Amino acid sequence: MKSQQDVIVVGGGHNGLICAATLAKSGARVLVLERRERLGGCTDTSAPWPEHPEFRVNTYSYVAGLMPRRIVGDLELQRHGLRIHALGPYFLPSPEGRTLTLFHDHRRCYEQIARFSRKDAEAYPRWEEWLTGMGRAASRRAVNCERPLQ
Repeated sequence: MKSQQDVIVVGGGHNGLICAATLAKSGARVLVLERRERLGGCTDTSAPWPEHPEFRVNTYSYVAGLMPRRIVGDLELQRHGLRIHALGPYFLPSPEGRTLTLFHDHRRCYEQIARFSRKDAEAYPRWEEWLTGMGRAASRRAVNCERPLQ
């Protein structure tokens, strides 16, 4: 008996969906299998507290913002409704009750970190620069590793 699919993708998370869409775009007949009741994996949004359905949270949805722009363009994801919005501020409570809030505004970020350590506050811009460089390097490496379908 001949299969109706050329490819079966196991897992309907964002990576599985990107893989399936890319394969389908190249002409493959693709079947996506997902055990959960919904697709998206770590990029979905849910209301995990039944007593407060108005509180919705993203399950690591920030990773969608890390998606290489080449994939966004190749799959025309914006045409299909993808909108990525910068998030923040980032809030971290500590067990002893102190909090740290990181903003996109460098001055406010400095003020927040300096409450814990002036030295760390002064080093933070270098950390962000290093982290951004690592992200760019990883993105270039990922693009260089892509292989055409055979």
